[in-house]
Amino acid sequence: MLKVDLHTHTQRSDSSNTAQETIQLAIENGIDVVSFVDHDTIPDVEQEKALVKAYPIQIISGIECEWVDYQTNQAAHILGYNIKDYSYLERLCETVLEQRDENTRKQIKIVQDLGYDITEEEVRAVTQEPCLYTQNILQVLWQKGMITEVFGEFNKKVFKKGGIAYKTIEYHRPETLVCAIVKGGGNAVLAHPGQQKNFYLIEELVNCGLSGIELVHPSNTLEDQKLIKQYAKTYQLFMTGGSDCHGILSNSGGKIGDFYIETQQIENIFIKY
Repeated sequence: MLKVDLHTHTQRSDSSNTAQETIQLAIENGIDVVSFVDHDTIPDVEQEKALVKAYPIQIISGIECEWVDYQTNQAAHILGYNIKDYSYLERLCETVLEQRDENTRKQIKIVQDLGYDITEEEVRAVTQEPCLYTQNILQVLWQKGMITEVFGEFNKKVFKKGGIAYKTIEYHRPETLVCAIVKGGGNAVLAHPGQQKNFYLIEELVNCGLSGIELVHPSNTLEDQKLIKQYAKTYQLFMTGGSDCHGILSNSGGKIGDFYIETQQIENIFIKY
């Protein structure tokens, strides 16, 4: 049986690990297949091909797109796999990444005004993409010994709702994201529904082309998993899983090797219930 982690992140979004480090961790922990699902970031297919040649592992190209409604406090993350044409999704991702980078640059200035000695260059040095994340600021502050916890009191008081550096993004609706993934020939999956308690979205998303749901995830409780299996059966969805590892930036994620699914063949993962 193959051990498969379909939910990892790299420095191309908000993880402290490079793609190579993620692969090495996967191999060390007995994982045979991984997917990098960096937030709103189109996969680097050439990099993935090079890693597959260099290491005894298989990679499934993926992406994770977000939606947050700040008025109602509703949220959803949509995973996309096996996408053949990213043009539909790329336009949507670009608008989110532009907002996120602008927000983070403003947050850096606020943190500097609070008296913390950090620079934008230092923050950019811990990521491999042009887009900056709040997590990158926290990583630099932690590495320089200015905060004792990456996701501790400083994060809550400064970056969370009500904080001096709290920022919002205008996200695209989950239905729009699912449609873009499906138009591109990919498989759309609802990520960690137990974390965001958004089971109510499933029927509408299925009507848009949703074909999978994430069963194995650090935030999905046993009760959540029972419910997920029921929805999978009702709507004929395949079930995925993974660690959601972000390295030292794993606020709600797990460790690679602790959360995975098993299959005899990769193709079997994407067969509906």
